[in-house]
Amino acid sequence: MDAIAHTQVSGFCLVTLAVLLRAQQKMRDKSLPGRQFTALLWFAGALTIVDYGSALAQLGAWEELGIPLTYRLNAGGSILFYLLAACCCLLVFLYVEAELGRTWMEDGRKLALSAAPVALLLLALLTARDESGFYYLDAEGLRGSTLFWEPKLVGLAYLAAAFLRCSWTLSHWKQETPKEELKTLLLLALAPAAGFLLQGWLPGRGLLCCGITLGLVCVYVLVLQTKFTVDTLTGVSNRIVALRYLESELPYYRRHPNRSLHFLMMDMDHFKHINDEYGHLEGDAALVLLAGILKKVCANYNGVLARYGGDEFCIACGCNSVEVRTLIASIQRELDAANAASGKPYQIEISIGCARLEPDIATVHDLIDKADQEMYHLKTRKHGTAPAEKQG
Repeated sequence: MDAIAHTQVSGFCLVTLAVLLRAQQKMRDKSLPGRQFTALLWFAGALTIVDYGSALAQLGAWEELGIPLTYRLNAGGSILFYLLAACCCLLVFLYVEAELGRTWMEDGRKLALSAAPVALLLLALLTARDESGFYYLDAEGLRGSTLFWEPKLVGLAYLAAAFLRCSWTLSHWKQETPKEELKTLLLLALAPAAGFLLQGWLPGRGLLCCGITLGLVCVYVLVLQTKFTVDTLTGVSNRIVALRYLESELPYYRRHPNRSLHFLMMDMDHFKHINDEYGHLEGDAALVLLAGILKKVCANYNGVLARYGGDEFCIACGCNSVEVRTLIASIQRELDAANAASGKPYQIEISIGCARLEPDIATVHDLIDKADQEMYHLKTRKHGTAPAEKQG
């Protein structure tokens, strides 16, 4: 009965992963997290195929095909299963790092450090004279040896690191919009970890594959949910989120006049020049760099960061005047540091207009328009350009 349930669970997971992989490929997501998610689906699929093969072996399907299940074949299948599981856990860790904005995949030394445990396990497998380092046979059957437990420990260590990264970020992140994503990433780390532990306690039931598949389904559902509320280029929220936030918060701040609601509108100076002189790909790179700076700074403030459109970004936050000045100064400081370190032939400059919710501001659009006018007036003072002649 356990073998039949194992086969059904593994088969269901395999079909689910195939559907997710097909849908992911149709999305043509070429971003770093998107590529890592695709790789994770492939490895999870390979892991599930091995697990499905093990389930069929329990039912005697291989013997019916004339393939004897020797001790060596059993040991090799289990070794491959847990090595693939460790690789999946590594990809979970790298995917979480990418979603949190840490580009480990683009740092060769950090990537090598992350992959070192899996590489050492593979090296131990390739250099082993026989499989006795992983398994041995006694009166009770096939038993795990020292190296057999290491892939499990390595996989759990990757998942623990991903979970701690998400937990720390969630506890320090004060914006509202990314919290659901962070909670889903926590589930992506927790579900496989639970599967790992239950697989050791209740072997032969496909619980590890089930945990990994559950985590991937939750992440993919989140991707679908955020597809219409997140800007695909920069990864920050889009205008819809900012408008919804303002519409929902305005009544509260009107009832509490002692609290302050500020709206900041930001526009990149000479963005058209960057596009015309260096190409649109370089213009996109400039927007991504600016968005990364804004995400880093705004993580410590209550509110919403969004791409309003084109080269315009906005921040809605419940800060007082002193906090807003500190926020603007922090953005400029981080931008100066990024310009100094980028090595680009151009400098990224922005103009920021700020508006506070006052009794004379009747609607959300009035608040946005006031910040917009402040931004254009600042552009005029900086570059001598009339507000009606906005330059990108």
